Amino acid sequence: MRGCISIALHLAEIARTFTHFYERHESEISYESARENIERIIDKNNILDFTVNYCLFHCYRHLETGGDLAQDFLKRFVVAEKVEVNIPTYMGFHVRPATLVMKIVKHYGSEVKMQLDDEVYDAGSALDIFRANEKISATKRRLILKEIRPCEEKGEIAAEKAKPIIYGELDRLVKEGKLFTYEDLSIDDLTCTTDEGPVKPEEIKSFVAEEIKRLMAAGKIDIRLDVKVTFTGDIRAVKDIEALAKANYGEDEKGNNIELPAKIAYLRK
Repeated sequence: MRGCISIALHLAEIARTFTHFYERHESEISYESARENIERIIDKNNILDFTVNYCLFHCYRHLETGGDLAQDFLKRFVVAEKVEVNIPTYMGFHVRPATLVMKIVKHYGSEVKMQLDDEVYDAGSALDIFRANEKISATKRRLILKEIRPCEEKGEIAAEKAKPIIYGELDRLVKEGKLFTYEDLSIDDLTCTTDEGPVKPEEIKSFVAEEIKRLMAAGKIDIRLDVKVTFTGDIRAVKDIEALAKANYGEDEKGNNIELPAKIAYLRK
């Protein structure tokens, strides 16, 4: 690693010398005879070609190789840790919390993975973390389906009576804290179609589930059931992610910024 950096520095020094020659001692020489004598010895275009295509090219290659060696060397001494934390309360891993997690991983320059069920994501990539939201939403909908109570009505339900029953079940879930509303929800917000005639009691549950899915997509509600992810990797980064999760990823329940713990205050800089 030290050898790569040393060679890169020597190449950079050679490139600096040739650049100085190219810009000052050949291009700006005022005496035509002196310029002609220099041109007979060496073509300035060859100087430029050597500077860019050899010195700078191989300088970059050696620095890149040194960086890879440094990362491999670092991995030998990294203490791995695993921690299970809740997902962000507001809208899951949207842009802000995903970016904060990524900044922690980049801060330590190590590798951290995020796992949700059987899916693994790169915690050093905000886009990859953000990709987990689709699975998070599906998991939430699967969990909330278990919380919807069967309709207790007997026999077919008239169309005009079905909508209030659906709204009543949504309202119950809100009051029990299993659903969170970002704005006041009324029966007029429901779009379930019951105009085709009477509804069977067993169909009510699917109507409730469809309304929840639609209202979530519209950003009007969110499901507040425990969904956890696991971060595995460099103990320093993982512990900072745990501190971030305890601070709800720097947001309140409506997505507004809140103060971060002193330990991870560097994320706001």
